Amino acid sequence: MCRIGDMLVKYQDTEIYFLHVVKPRLKRMSISINSRNEVVVKTPVVDEARVVELVLSKAEWILKKLSLPREDVCGLEFKDGALIPYLGQRMVLKLIKDESFGVGKPKLSFDGSCFTIIYNPFLMKDEYFEKAFDSFYKQEASNIMTKLTEEWADLMKLEYRKISFRKAKSRWGSCTSSGNIMFNYEAIKLPMEFVEYLVVHELSHLKHGNHSQAFWDFVEVYIPDYKAIRLKMKEYRL
Repeated sequence: MCRIGDMLVKYQDTEIYFLHVVKPRLKRMSISINSRNEVVVKTPVVDEARVVELVLSKAEWILKKLSLPREDVCGLEFKDGALIPYLGQRMVLKLIKDESFGVGKPKLSFDGSCFTIIYNPFLMKDEYFEKAFDSFYKQEASNIMTKLTEEWADLMKLEYRKISFRKAKSRWGSCTSSGNIMFNYEAIKLPMEFVEYLVVHELSHLKHGNHSQAFWDFVEVYIPDYKAIRLKMKEYRL
C-alpha cells in the first residue's frame, strides 16, 4: 500500500513544499526532483519528524535544484521546427512560404499537435508572427477558460460579473470587488491543472478579497493539492 501527501517545511526564509510518498516495504528514505520539478520524498512508515529532518538536511541541495532555469512560456521562436507552448505541451511549428500572401497576413492553423503558418517571406516580420499567435492564444483562452469559469462558479455557488482576457506582464489573473475577473491569456500555454487552479483562485476572491488563511482554506476545498500546483507554477515565468 502506498500513501501520498503534500508537506511543507521552512528552511531559513524559504518554504519547501514536497510530496511525501510512504511505501512500507522501503528500506530507507530518499529525496528526488521529478520531471515536473517537484520534490519527492519516499520513505517507509516513519515519524513525520524524521521526514522533516531529512528534508532540512538536504535543503541546500533541494533549493539549488529548484533554482535551475525555468521554462519561459511567453517567449516564442519563429522558425521551422520550433516548439510552441500550448496547454503544457510543446507543439511543432511548420512554416510554409507563399509569395501570394500580403504583408502582415500570415495564416495560422492548428490541428491539435502541430502549428502551421503560411506566409510571404518577402513581406514578413517577427511581429506579424507574434500577432498571429497572440490572437490564437486569446481566442483559445476565451473559449476554454470562460467555460471553466462558468462550470466552477456553478460548483462553488459564486456569481461573477464578467470575464476579460488580456496580455499581462506580471500576473496570471485578477478579480475586482465588483466581480470582474481578468485572465492573462498567456495562461493557456500552461498545463490544464494550472489553468483550472487559476480559475478557482480568482473565483475564490469573490468570497475572500485578500489572501488570508480563510481564502486559502476555501481554495483547498476545491483544489486540495493547490500548494503543490503553486510550487510547480514557479517553473513558469511571464
